[in-house]
Amino acid sequence: MATKKKTDSVDQAEPTFSKEQLVKSATLGLPRDAVAAILKDGQQYTREQAIQLVTEFLERKVYWKGYDGTGIPEGILDQSLNRLYL
Repeated sequence: MATKKKTDSVDQAEPTFSKEQLVKSATLGLPRDAVAAILKDGQQYTREQAIQLVTEFLERKVYWKGYDGTGIPEGILDQSLNRLYL
């Protein structure tokens, strides 16, 4: 009679990857330029860590404090193309 081996809940370390490996990875599912820009050279990341760091960066809110619509901006307005040349 065969007996089943009990598997203890031993913490197996997840594999870690370098930035270069994660940038070249086709299974990561993230833009390669974002992965290359966010991850640091020389550090090791798990797949989940890399995904979390990149998605947090890509999903952050960006606030623009530019032209508020008051007054006339300086430049040449081409009304036919609706462009402002500064």
